[in-house]
Amino acid sequence: MSFAMSAAEREQFLAGLHVGILGVAEDMRGPVTVPVWYDYQPGGQVSVITGRDSRKARALRAAGRMTLCAQDEAPPYRYVSVEGPVDTSVHWTSSGMSGRWHGAPWVSKQEIDTCRGPLKSGEGMSW
Repeated sequence: MSFAMSAAEREQFLAGLHVGILGVAEDMRGPVTVPVWYDYQPGGQVSVITGRDSRKARALRAAGRMTLCAQDEAPPYRYVSVEGPVDTSVHWTSSGMSGRWHGAPWVSKQEIDTCRGPLKSGEGMSW
């Protein structure tokens, strides 16, 4: 029995509510690998949020690429992993994405970086 997902199943899974694990290369060290909130709509881009001056934001700007893994923690265990280029030029506050996680926007005055990417499937995103 195969547990491989079709492209549509991978996109639907990634669009679900999962904590993502962000991985990004860092010079002279192992990769930065941390849990993150993320957002994805099928056919769109993955967005993650991070503090503008955080270690992961600095690593994302330097590397220009990221990997994101989302998983089910209950049987049957499944995961989707994507990687590709990032656009770190988008800046906004965290209230929009926090509504996805908390059911209502979380008010925050902290300005954060939103890293968009990998690109749409077929345009730089690797499954």
